[in-house]
Amino acid sequence: MPIQKRTVDIRSVLGTRAPELPRVPNAPRASGFPEGESVVKKRKKGEEEAEVAEKQQCEFYVDGRPVNEDDSVWKSKDVRGGQIADALGSALLLPKDMKNWKGNDSTHMIENLKRDSVVAVQGVFEAGYRLIEAERLLNESLAENDRLREVEKAASARIREVESQHKSAEEGLQKAECQLVEMSAKLERECERSSGLQAEIDKLKAELAEARQVSNDAENEAQATYDRGFADAAGSLRFQMRRECNINFLKGWALALEQAAVDDESELYVLGRRYRPYDSGTPENLEETNVEVLGDCEAFDGPTVMENAEVFDHQERAQTEEVQDMEKGVSDKRR
Repeated sequence: MPIQKRTVDIRSVLGTRAPELPRVPNAPRASGFPEGESVVKKRKKGEEEAEVAEKQQCEFYVDGRPVNEDDSVWKSKDVRGGQIADALGSALLLPKDMKNWKGNDSTHMIENLKRDSVVAVQGVFEAGYRLIEAERLLNESLAENDRLREVEKAASARIREVESQHKSAEEGLQKAECQLVEMSAKLERECERSSGLQAEIDKLKAELAEARQVSNDAENEAQATYDRGFADAAGSLRFQMRRECNINFLKGWALALEQAAVDDESELYVLGRRYRPYDSGTPENLEETNVEVLGDCEAFDGPTVMENAEVFDHQERAQTEEVQDMEKGVSDKRR
């Protein structure tokens, strides 16, 4: 069978088909009417444009034969794919477009080609993205359909199971009613028994309250003893810290004056006692401190408090002797 030739209208492919102008027969010109001549020229120009448009309805030939449906730009039987693409692309060389291209320089042409290439690539990527998104939505829909089928199966099985359980529940309800009658009778017996146990529970509660009261009294007494011991220890510590501060202050005072090579007859040595940090804990007010400590001890009863007072008195005497020895050494240096 011979190959049938086909004709492709480029304007229909590009979506720019223009309405065909009707052919008008050449009318004889009227002499002396310039308006009629211009009209005739316009009609002639339209006919020429229509003839050019008809010539653009070309056929595609490769190696002397027309392109048919068995050809491909990728691979053909007897020609290269590039030849097929070249034959198809030659139909896009419209005269008006080529005239515009010739009016542009090479830089402008390359920029336009780059722009069109980028737009085409963007369109390809956008189309690819939409295709991928459509495939994803399709897969999700398929997966959702499968899930709904599974849910439907599970729901059917659950309904059958619930119906079976409902029947079992009705049987269990009947049994429970019988057991309720038995439990009511048993409850009445237990109530009578609990009445007797309630009196015993009340008695145990009273004994428990009494035991708690005794325990609280013992805890209060222990706390009071601890507080007294803590107050005694705190007083002793406060007294000792003040005395040690005064002693170390006087030692430091004398040592500083000695390192500063102050004259032994200077009154600065006497000023150390006046500017000591604490007034208590030095020989001048030891008797008052003892009286305060003993007065605090008399406020408490018991042998522990008296023993603490004796310990305080012994510590005060020892520290008083130490202060006196230190002041005596300072006086010897002054001489």
